[in-house]
Amino acid sequence: MKTETFRGELVATTGSLEPLGATVHQNGVNFAVHSGADRVSLLIFANAGDIEPTQVVAMNKTDRVFHVFVEGLKASAFYLFTAYGAWDPTNGDRYNAGSQLIDPMARMVVGTKDWLAPVAFDNSNPLDATRHLRIGKVEKSVTPKCVVLDSDFDWQGDKAPNTPLVETVVYEVSVAGMTGRSNSPTKLRGTFKGMVDAIPHLKRLGVTAVELLPMMTWYRKTPFINPVTGELLENAWGYNTIAFGSPDEGLATIRGAESVEFKELIRALHKAGIEVILDIVPNHTAESHEHGPSISLRGLDNKTYFLLVPGQLDKYINYSGCGNTLNCNDPVVRKFILDILRRWVVEYHVDGFRFDLAAILGVNSDLTVSAESPVLIEIGSDPVLRNIKLIAEPWSIGVYLMGQFKAPWSEWNGRYRDTVRAFVRGEAGQVAMLATSLAGSQDWFGNGQNRRSSINFVTAHDGFSLMDLVSYDGKHNLANGENGNDGESHNRSWNCGYEGNLADAPISEDEKRNIDALRRKQIKNFLTLLMVSRGVPMIVYGDEMGRTNGGNNNPWCQNELNQLDWSLLEKNPDLFRFACMMIDFRKRHYLGGRGHSPAFRPFTWHGVTPNQPDFSEHARFIAVELGQFDVEGVDKDQSVYVATNGYWEPITVTLPEGNWCRIVDTNLASGEDIVEDGAVTVVAKEYVLQPRSTIVLMRK
Repeated sequence: MKTETFRGELVATTGSLEPLGATVHQNGVNFAVHSGADRVSLLIFANAGDIEPTQVVAMNKTDRVFHVFVEGLKASAFYLFTAYGAWDPTNGDRYNAGSQLIDPMARMVVGTKDWLAPVAFDNSNPLDATRHLRIGKVEKSVTPKCVVLDSDFDWQGDKAPNTPLVETVVYEVSVAGMTGRSNSPTKLRGTFKGMVDAIPHLKRLGVTAVELLPMMTWYRKTPFINPVTGELLENAWGYNTIAFGSPDEGLATIRGAESVEFKELIRALHKAGIEVILDIVPNHTAESHEHGPSISLRGLDNKTYFLLVPGQLDKYINYSGCGNTLNCNDPVVRKFILDILRRWVVEYHVDGFRFDLAAILGVNSDLTVSAESPVLIEIGSDPVLRNIKLIAEPWSIGVYLMGQFKAPWSEWNGRYRDTVRAFVRGEAGQVAMLATSLAGSQDWFGNGQNRRSSINFVTAHDGFSLMDLVSYDGKHNLANGENGNDGESHNRSWNCGYEGNLADAPISEDEKRNIDALRRKQIKNFLTLLMVSRGVPMIVYGDEMGRTNGGNNNPWCQNELNQLDWSLLEKNPDLFRFACMMIDFRKRHYLGGRGHSPAFRPFTWHGVTPNQPDFSEHARFIAVELGQFDVEGVDKDQSVYVATNGYWEPITVTLPEGNWCRIVDTNLASGEDIVEDGAVTVVAKEYVLQPRSTIVLMRK
């Protein structure tokens, strides 16, 4: 055993290969890191702001794991790694002894604010496309530090809500954006603690789960400048990860308290009956393409962690659109991903994950693609992970696996989004696909014992908000600094007669009122269809109160646009009331199904006359009856009838047999557009469904 004494009370011994990262023991800290380098050193710093380490400790090597135990070192110590090896990008190697590297398994990273990550190649001529082939002298600067963290926390008997997937209503939200504005219900703006103060709003709305945009330590610098303000733009969304297992310090009220404050948020959400789903990005890192910085994985083992272009190992395959792609099905990378996921579940009590660009998890090291790749199988069968919520975004650049993920995986349903948008704006030829979507997209997600859940959404973080979807025909993204070339161009949106904000529009007040009323009705149509659909509905934070991004459908680099304007609750109380009541109606009557082994309502399709649906190309109307439950031991509940009119003219509908009462008519004024079950209006055998409107009836 190699023993080395340095700085008096600290003694370095061989240490253990497992677990990777920094692990606190009673008498010291064990460090272990995977690397393909010849040698790796542990750098220990006295302070987070130091440039030079106080100790450099040689690590022991077993296979490709470097490890050392430092007796006398305690929690809160600052550390990094340096890897020594060849700089040979043409062979996939990018080792530079001048690089101070972040631990891939770091539990906490501090000092990322305003940090400009250094490159490890010769960048003396930034216009030279081959500059990455030559090693550079890494400029000395303050590198963010990993922090040795003790995971002790008083969970106070925390218990996960364990909401059945089919009874889940997801609220996609940015922690920084939810309370980032001065009019938010907290003084702790844009933080984990600030979001605790927003929980009463979530309870009023009725959502059962929050899906947090990436809150792992991320890199904020971008090369883009707002052409209007001259402002250097920052990454506001978090999809540029530095450390996958570390909460971001920018979301904490006190630097170094982010782990505790995030656990406090999860504990508070669980007490409120709300689950926590993390949006995680194990498809690329902030190190970008060959001209990007060396932050962690690149400097430790570039050709293991990343997919490189065959025959051009100095170049990166870019399925992510962010410069590089993780080699997710390499055994080393698979272990890394699963270790990180287990940490969030075991140590932080999270209830699930939404995997960004999850199709990349299906890309094998030989570039073949399968939804049954090793890492997907391992995640789905892992004893810690298989019983939580696993949600895939089933596409990426050049890879599309929609409908191919296996249980227990669920998937974002992009076809649902496109179909509902197209129908509500009045496109022909959508009725058959709308019926399929309302019924849970069984052509993709199955029917019977192998059924999986579609994650239904009309809007998401990337794309128009719900208010912008009905206010803009085209994107308005110039402020992003990419000449309007970023963001989706085919949005299936409709401005209802005028592009953008009506306040200063050169049209009459009557026209403004009519356009505004139509926009609100369309929003209610979207919310109604979403909440009556089989599957798991997801709404984006602020859509319940009419949040707008001014037509920017890709505000990833716009901090202010991502900050929710809470005054909208006062400006749009009708939208908030409708959203709350529609969610409540769905939950009370189990419109999406009920139970962990779910029971579903049977579907019966109707047209303007019962049992005669019109799925023809010209049709713009569909009605469906969600029948009573027919499962022993389950309350049958009453049948629900839904009809939606995409025409610009009224339609007279003959209702199925029975006594029907109106719950929803999106054409009616606020207060009548949706009512409680006890305040319903009995309707006649025929119902005149107004243009571009949706009704929900219950049989009494």
